[in-house]
Amino acid sequence: PLRRPSSEAMLSNDLAKQEESHQWFSAPHILIFLLLWTAVHALFFLHQQQDSPLDTQVDPDGYMRLVRVGILLEGGGWFDGTIPRSNWPYGEVHHWTRPLDVLIILLALPLRAFLDADAALAVAGMFVSPLLHLGLCIASVWIVRPLVPGPARFFAMLAMLVQVGILLYSQAGRADHHTLIFLLAGLALGAWMRALLNPGDRSAAALAGVFSGLGIWVSPESLLPLVLLFASGTAAWILGGRRFLAPNRRLCLALASTVAIAIALERHPSDWLGLSFDQISLAHLSVSLLALGYWGVMGLARSVTAGPTDPPGKETIAGAAEGGWECRFLLAGAGALVVSGLLGFLHPQFFRGPWVDVDPRILDVWLAHVRELQPLLPRAAADLGPFIIHLGPAFLLAPLLARWLWQEWRTPRRPVWILLLLSLVVYIPLACFQLRFSAYAGLVFASLMVEAVRRFIRWADSLAQTGLLRLARAGGMVTLLVAHLIIGGCFLLATGELSDPANGEDTGEDQQECSLSRLAPILSDPDGLGVRPMTIAASIDFGPELLYRTPHRVLAGPYHRNYQGILGAYRLLTGSDDQEVRALAEEREVDLILLCPPRDRFYFGREEDQALYNRLLRNEGPSWIRSVPLPPELPGGFLLFRVEREHRDSPWRSGTGSARS
Repeated sequence: PLRRPSSEAMLSNDLAKQEESHQWFSAPHILIFLLLWTAVHALFFLHQQQDSPLDTQVDPDGYMRLVRVGILLEGGGWFDGTIPRSNWPYGEVHHWTRPLDVLIILLALPLRAFLDADAALAVAGMFVSPLLHLGLCIASVWIVRPLVPGPARFFAMLAMLVQVGILLYSQAGRADHHTLIFLLAGLALGAWMRALLNPGDRSAAALAGVFSGLGIWVSPESLLPLVLLFASGTAAWILGGRRFLAPNRRLCLALASTVAIAIALERHPSDWLGLSFDQISLAHLSVSLLALGYWGVMGLARSVTAGPTDPPGKETIAGAAEGGWECRFLLAGAGALVVSGLLGFLHPQFFRGPWVDVDPRILDVWLAHVRELQPLLPRAAADLGPFIIHLGPAFLLAPLLARWLWQEWRTPRRPVWILLLLSLVVYIPLACFQLRFSAYAGLVFASLMVEAVRRFIRWADSLAQTGLLRLARAGGMVTLLVAHLIIGGCFLLATGELSDPANGEDTGEDQQECSLSRLAPILSDPDGLGVRPMTIAASIDFGPELLYRTPHRVLAGPYHRNYQGILGAYRLLTGSDDQEVRALAEEREVDLILLCPPRDRFYFGREEDQALYNRLLRNEGPSWIRSVPLPPELPGGFLLFRVEREHRDSPWRSGTGSARS
């Protein structure tokens, strides 16, 4: 008798037929999207209103990234992440890794034909994140293809473009690794959806492992989306039987291989066995190997994990092999406990997160005021606008996703719906707790928006086509994509809160105050003392830009490993005992104190009235600190002070880094 094709084969045939249509790749579609993408980024770019736009970053991380790349290009060691001029005189060891550094260098190379080295690096740093964002938008068409194989997947680019959580990290002038993390997480998501839909696809699961491993190399933050791949793969095996063993094994094997190669490339051979939780290390290889061992053990229990044979003549439905799922559930739970116990035994601090070594004293001094770490859950009427802009799509998409999962429970799509539902269940509460996680929710929103648009188009096309209905159809599609922006924008207008819900320091003041690009030439020769490297005590937000624009040294930047510099700068400016303050200034070889009350009063002005910062604002500082007059034409609210140290002629420890003053 002739056998009916399996549902997986039918799905593959359907995908192949719909793939023949390349309407989404038409020139008008691509041109329209490129125009929209350019307009959106141009608006963000113009909103910054900087003095030197092609040499300006919108965040301290961008300046520090360019300083780091500059050190590498000037002969700094590949394996050495030290910033010598930060945390002076001890130096600061950074936790960042090299993938984004390499991308910036590759982007700067062709620009050297037209610009000098510093200008080429500045332009590359300006546009690296927007270009990665463009890559993510284009890749989203590939990511959603398992769900939307037809021409409607073109809308994935638009759906990704309107995810504000991702867009804020992708602005021009933000040379940061976050957009690269989102791109790799999205590619891993798309590859894993293919593996769940077609467990026999060897390359899809391996690609998911490779992209996840690369993401961990960029930042251990990528462990979060990886855990969701693990969870959905386990759920697929519990409900679907042994056909999902192979994809999980391939994922873990590719992951372990990629992580091992990344460790060899990132860390010095003498440090291959070193442990760090905020940078790729042996701990992350242990996770990969334990996961691989987990699935190796599960594969040995085939007599338990296999589902029953389907009755003769019955069409095989992916996920219908539910017999024995209780045993697989128990095995999975027991295995997860064993693996977690082994990981906790090998690396007891792993489950405390990548910031396990952060000194608790800097929590109130710095981390408690970083905006991307603030909760997104509304606490007042003014918070409703940002909340809806970032997480508004969840109110529509979460119920739709639950409905689709219910309707297609016994179809090949079930594991994919479970993956996306798990993602929303994890990302939305995390985003309510910390704004930064809203970008990960945006990756899932974009995929679900396209599916919602596809189903809406199919429903609208089933109705009688009149001019009015066609207009309503177009309006409905636009509403599905941008309703959260419109509603959230209305709340922002109603509450008068038009400032960007962007990341950065929550100073509560205008971030455009105090332009260091104009002050830099003056800092190179204060008091006419001649150009020489000096140590500047200032707000940690100014630290990276001071390193980038001047040859001087700083005490700290906003980075958790440099808790000594952060606490040193804070103790210096908030100290009330002149002897202790002067001793600290001598230890740190401080030459200048730079203040900007519109931006740093929030940090240093909270302390007692006799704190050095408050006394300097009243011009009541000690005799060994004197004011340095600044030109009246200099905009902003800078105040500069000269520190008369007792041992000014102490040897200068040379640092690396170019000056752009």
